[in-house]
Amino acid sequence: MSQNAAFKVLQNTVALSVARVSVPAFSFIFVIFAARLLGVDDFGKFVLAQTFFLLFLSLSVAGVNTIITREMARKPLWLNRYLSASTVLVTLLVAISNVILFLIAMLSNYDTDTRMAIYLVGIALFPAAMNLVSESAFVAFEKAFYVTYGTIFENILRVALSIIALYQGYGIVALFAILAITRTMSLLFYILFLNLHITRVAWLFEGSFFKQLVREWIVFALENWIFNIYYRINIVFLSIFGGTRLVGIYGAAEKILQPASVLSTSFTGAIFPYFSRVFEESRQQFQKISETSLKYLFAIALLGVILTITLADRIILWLFTAEYAGAIQILQVLILAQIPDLLKNLLSHILFARNEQKRALHIAIATLILKLLLCIVLIPKWGGMGAAWALFLSELTSSGLYFYFVLPKARVIPMFWTFVRMVPAGVGISIFILVFQEVHLVPLLSGAIVGYGLLILSFGVVTTSDMHFVQELAQHGRQWVAGTRRQA
Repeated sequence: MSQNAAFKVLQNTVALSVARVSVPAFSFIFVIFAARLLGVDDFGKFVLAQTFFLLFLSLSVAGVNTIITREMARKPLWLNRYLSASTVLVTLLVAISNVILFLIAMLSNYDTDTRMAIYLVGIALFPAAMNLVSESAFVAFEKAFYVTYGTIFENILRVALSIIALYQGYGIVALFAILAITRTMSLLFYILFLNLHITRVAWLFEGSFFKQLVREWIVFALENWIFNIYYRINIVFLSIFGGTRLVGIYGAAEKILQPASVLSTSFTGAIFPYFSRVFEESRQQFQKISETSLKYLFAIALLGVILTITLADRIILWLFTAEYAGAIQILQVLILAQIPDLLKNLLSHILFARNEQKRALHIAIATLILKLLLCIVLIPKWGGMGAAWALFLSELTSSGLYFYFVLPKARVIPMFWTFVRMVPAGVGISIFILVFQEVHLVPLLSGAIVGYGLLILSFGVVTTSDMHFVQELAQHGRQWVAGTRRQA
């Protein structure tokens, strides 16, 4: 990876991380207020309606943002063609999603507030989906910092209005009305920035080009649909078998883990355009970058898992109330699923860059079937813990299949031992936290992070070439921060 390319990846990773982290950061502030002010039952209704929003948002833009990011990075002059064709496609998908949401609201046993919230979810889908399409254009042109501006603008406005609404005594219906309004404002913001800083947006729809896009998109769409149903099905099953109270407890644990998924998505989203180009230029370099990315992603994920498992009780009781104590054990199981989930996210984008999305589709089908079976068996008997174990077992299976298809057979054992060398460092930090668990949380976390880094170095996980690469990124990062500050 050249210094310039490394800098661009770093720049876009930082920009996307700020944007994506701001979403759960602002939302997390709101979740704390909502969980306390609404109570477990109403908070469960909020989590359920939000789950439908995230599920059908994914279904409405499934694969579109991935394919246009890849193609616009390769053919930037075709931006308006891709934007026009993807707008038509997203409009059709949103219309279908609204029909399904209407039927769910009408035919379910949910109460009136939940049904009204679901109707508002349908209204919010189109601007939210088009926001993701617009963000793909910024990422493809390696100008992800505009995504940061738009995301922070929308989140500050939405969270502020939502907190005010809660303090004024309004319920979940008002929260989803605010969601629809702020997503529409965010879309207008993105359109303005596309015109000002990339190219003048113009309608350039061609029927033949649209058909070609649909043919390429369908494989991405099926894989995305399956995986998004896979991710959200836990909440739906919990609402059926356990009611909204159980959804509220499970949702509290699940919300804590959003930053991990966001950071992973930001990194893979930023590096994906580079992956796509390098694969065409050098297969050997592509493989090296893929393995290096997997190594460091595993190292970061392992530390997060250890910290969360050992401090789960303090995290839940500090952020929420004793009413949510049932989320402690659920959180400890859910965090275990984060390691295979984060690795799977990167592995899937490696397959996309290699134009092997059909393999990802096959893996998605297999793991969705497994997840459905596990949910049917475990949730009625074990409730939230059953849902958490169903997620962990299916994630473990999915990541194993991805490794089988992505890594050459000769590289499987070396990569496995790279992961194994990190485990003693994790064990050492676990012992450190248990010994000093009575210490204040901030110095305890600081000591654990520093100690883990030193142990990783001592076990030879970080090589000399890795250190040089990190130094180059740090140097370019300082230059980028200084330049950004001057521009501001």
